[in-house]
Amino acid sequence: MRCFHQRASERDKQIAALMGSSDELENDWAILSEAEECNGAWVLAWSWVPFEGTPLDKNTEEDEDEE
Repeated sequence: MRCFHQRASERDKQIAALMGSSDELENDWAILSEAEECNGAWVLAWSWVPFEGTPLDKNTEEDEDEE
């Protein structure tokens, strides 16, 4: 995460912070890293992070009125 936070925009950092609240995780064609001395592996996966109800929400009140 250190490298990410050094290069990420403030918006990207906000999106990454929302990941802890996401309950969806997808691992299409997963990339993994397994260390011989450890009993586990790091798996690269996608996590869906909804913007609804956050400062990043792209929907306006007008959009909601149309629905």
